[in-house]
Amino acid sequence: MKILRAVILVFVFLLPSANAFGAVKAFIHDLEVDPGGDDAQTKPTGIQFNPDGTKMYIVGLADDAIHEYNLSTAFNVSTATYASGEDCQYGDSVQQATNDVKFNSDGTIVFIAGATPHRVHKFTLTTAYDVSTCDVAGVETFNFSVQPRAISFSSSGTTFFIYDGTSTDAIRQYSLSSPFDLNGAVLQKSYPESGSSLALNTIEAFPQDLEFSSDGSKFFITGDAMDKVQEFTLSTPFDLSNVTHEGGHDISDKLTQIGDVSFSADGSKMFLVDFNPGQKDVSEYSLTCGFGVITCINPTSNKDDVAQIETQNESAKQLMQHTTSPV
Repeated sequence: MKILRAVILVFVFLLPSANAFGAVKAFIHDLEVDPGGDDAQTKPTGIQFNPDGTKMYIVGLADDAIHEYNLSTAFNVSTATYASGEDCQYGDSVQQATNDVKFNSDGTIVFIAGATPHRVHKFTLTTAYDVSTCDVAGVETFNFSVQPRAISFSSSGTTFFIYDGTSTDAIRQYSLSSPFDLNGAVLQKSYPESGSSLALNTIEAFPQDLEFSSDGSKFFITGDAMDKVQEFTLSTPFDLSNVTHEGGHDISDKLTQIGDVSFSADGSKMFLVDFNPGQKDVSEYSLTCGFGVITCINPTSNKDDVAQIETQNESAKQLMQHTTSPV
């Protein structure tokens, strides 16, 4: 009986911290995304998925277009096939050397960013998540006084982020007056702040991507210098006011020139692109917990998770009382 009680006590007190440590669980698949021919994308730098994981989008340095792929199994790159003729061909007059691609929340707008020149471009799509319907003639171009190596948005679309590759590198946070409207974007803050003892280029000297967890409590950066996925935790979702660097996961055993990082909708899978022409382009990994490259998302930041933990703890306490009460 004492042993049973001890086991239950361990369960009660350790359950809330059971998800404290995340990890990259396993490498699953890799994929060559170069379709060949005139549309060859031999140097992919950006990757994105539609919400249900049945479409994948690739941008890069070799072809000035967004390439679209169909996945017969959601978020499984081994089932991806190139959707020939369904690219968004914007050409080098719009952007050369594209680094990143992002969508708005309903897939009717797609953004690309690049460092040559330093611009962010916005295309409307007549059919959601179908990049072949992009309006190239109506493209909107936004110039920033920074080098946009990567871009991202808050889930509401009212906060915009740029991974700036100038000087010692920084992540810039902008407020938007309307969701996903970059006109009049106002710089709010940067990480690290100017004058900080932390220099982001000491963590990653060749910035490539910036990606947030779905709840905004984490962001991830990648780069070609360290070949690591670096994880950061935010005390307030999508707010750079208080940021903690959790560490980096080394993927140099599989990738040599890391570009973008992306995740499945639930964060249980991670995807990375390699822009070295001699390597497989997209690599797929499983994670031990959602968005847990280094640490799992703190369940106390989610009210539903807190309620679940409290219910489990109460059930465990009742079980302990039942098993220790005299007959």
